[in-house]
Amino acid sequence: MIKTEDILTKTTTYNIIEYYTRGVRKGKTLKPMCNFQNPLIQSTQKTPSFNISYWNGQYYYKDYSGRYAYDKRGHGSAFDLVMEMFGLTLSQACNKINEDMNLGLEGEHVEVERKYKPEPKILPDKRNYNYFVKVKVFDKNDRNYWGQYGITREILNLYNCYPISEFHAYNKENKPYQIKARFDNPLYFYQRNGWGMVYRPLAKYTNKFYNLGKKPNGYLFGYDELPKSGKRLFIVGGEKDVLSMRAHSYFSVCFNSEESDPDNYPIFINLIQSGRFGEYIFMYDCDEAGVRNMEANALKYNLPYMKPPSMPSPFKDISDWFKLRKQKYIV
Repeated sequence: MIKTEDILTKTTTYNIIEYYTRGVRKGKTLKPMCNFQNPLIQSTQKTPSFNISYWNGQYYYKDYSGRYAYDKRGHGSAFDLVMEMFGLTLSQACNKINEDMNLGLEGEHVEVERKYKPEPKILPDKRNYNYFVKVKVFDKNDRNYWGQYGITREILNLYNCYPISEFHAYNKENKPYQIKARFDNPLYFYQRNGWGMVYRPLAKYTNKFYNLGKKPNGYLFGYDELPKSGKRLFIVGGEKDVLSMRAHSYFSVCFNSEESDPDNYPIFINLIQSGRFGEYIFMYDCDEAGVRNMEANALKYNLPYMKPPSMPSPFKDISDWFKLRKQKYIV
């Protein structure tokens, strides 16, 4: 019986994926993190939903088509791909790879038909995305809050961040709700194109963020404010960190959270492939979860990472460090 380790003495995981995706790539070179037509779907896609990445010595595929909302996963190894494409067991997939790629290993003939799966059904979105925000005057309290991080009003204007006195919106059940700011619980609104995020920085027992309107998939905060090129780009933990970095002359972006899979952000993948910046560095919070996710992403994309400088507990992110340094609690 041919095993995966036998196959890998004759070829590589890259060569396997390259061989079985030639038909859909139509002569284009297989490159990590470059999306192309999904080989698991027969119909031609307007938006490619398939790519590969390298991790821990092997290449893996990622299926973004959404067919896995009900299944275990939408990614796997080169062997998983062949199993998916032809409906085979692992042993059968090894035999087929050996036969198709003429590896010369002693195996059995496998005769199968190509199997395709349908595109996912897109259900109508009936959610009410209407919202209203009431912008208020930028006052001393707002200046003091952002100023502790070195963030000026000019930086806030650059990122379209404004203080608001209240907002009205609808929840997932289309029920209306509203929240008003208080002296000890201010509200700030990051205005985007047709939608936005409300930030409630001092909230302790409720949500700190509220998305208003329909947030686009794969939105990368800070991307629109980047220069055409630069020496270094940091991938940080949150929106406030992006503003803090810019206030201190560093460029950065952030995902929805540190738990987010960068593969779900095509604009980020394109950004690191473009060479627009000389260096890309992950810098998440220095707590256990932040360091774990940062190290995993750095390994996956072969990029460096940097922990924020040491700080007393409970401070953990780069914004905290700028704040403590400004207040002269640390050097």
